Amino acid sequence: MVKFIAWFLAFIGLVVVFIISTTLIISDKNRLAEICPNYKKGECSQKIDAVIAISGGNTALRTREAIEIFKSVEAKKLIFSGANSNPKVLSDARQMANLARKQGVLEEEILLEEKAQNTHQNAQFTAKIIKQNGYKRVTLTTSKYHQTRARLEFEKALEGSGVEVISAPVLNGPDWNGFWWTNSRGWYLSMSELFGIFRFYIGE
Repeated sequence: MVKFIAWFLAFIGLVVVFIISTTLIISDKNRLAEICPNYKKGECSQKIDAVIAISGGNTALRTREAIEIFKSVEAKKLIFSGANSNPKVLSDARQMANLARKQGVLEEEILLEEKAQNTHQNAQFTAKIIKQNGYKRVTLTTSKYHQTRARLEFEKALEGSGVEVISAPVLNGPDWNGFWWTNSRGWYLSMSELFGIFRFYIGE
């Protein structure tokens, strides 16, 4: 019985360590909120050149968050990145732009990247747009569980360009919240992101 309790406690300890470490690894802070605490009230003295949102997961939530940020910080451009696995329908980026226009964003304020099929391509293809336009400070919005990997990819794609990438994740949604470990979807997402970050660091 004592041996069983010891094994059980060790197992619980490992689970707790995994949850804590995973949360720290895959959940980037909202850096925009740190440098502009009142940005949601439209108060931000920091210059932001472009607001970026990438598709995937809950794309609608990511889009709405980016639109809110764009309006709050008065950035120059709103950039949407993402293709669609079905070539017969509009790209994710174009669908995101349609939603933005419905919420009052002007056509000329939007830039699209419509070829990216994954996070690595989101970063590589969007980095070209950023460099071409001479932007030096951008915010990046995706789901919170995906934010760290996305930021790493964007920083690598923009390495040496002097561009600052500011994390501005969607904090909560149907797929992810502060209690992600209480459901199978949360575990799946956390494991997928940890694997993705591992692949990033080994250069695959």
